[in-house]
Amino acid sequence: MSFINLYAYNTLSRERQDFLNKLVPWSVKMQEWTYLKSEFVGVESPRGIMASIIMAEIIFNSRWGEHPIAQPEVGNKYSNNLVLLEVDSNLPGRFNLHQGKEYRAYKDWEAFCVDYTDYLVFSGLFNIPLLCRREQDQIKALSYTKPNYKLWGQVISNIIKQLNLSDFNS
Repeated sequence: MSFINLYAYNTLSRERQDFLNKLVPWSVKMQEWTYLKSEFVGVESPRGIMASIIMAEIIFNSRWGEHPIAQPEVGNKYSNNLVLLEVDSNLPGRFNLHQGKEYRAYKDWEAFCVDYTDYLVFSGLFNIPLLCRREQDQIKALSYTKPNYKLWGQVISNIIKQLNLSDFNS
């Protein structure tokens, strides 16, 4: 199956359409939250981290919410870790073990969104992307924070394009 067919909205299964419909409002909120939170660290972000990029990263990392760590529960513990954030020894919280790695765990999507936007803003790792006004500039700046950065940027851009996710940026 080609990449285009994998991410084209009109070819999505009902489950993927439902996942995307649930993801859109949360991603719009996360863009707003990263914009508002950036003021607290002295980064004058013009837009926050764009909703389209947040959605594309969640779709890619969680495999449309099908990754075990992205599920509401792993075993008898809640999970809801939509970008597969690993445990940070400096931060308290719950975690799940999967294939030898410890991942943060969240009661629900709201708890994930709060923590993820805190990470995007308060870690200091994403100050340059927060300053970008244009989606492609933000993707490029974010890609340098990732392993395999060239591939990551291409994948995220393709997901955004195929699903018209730019329409949700504020």
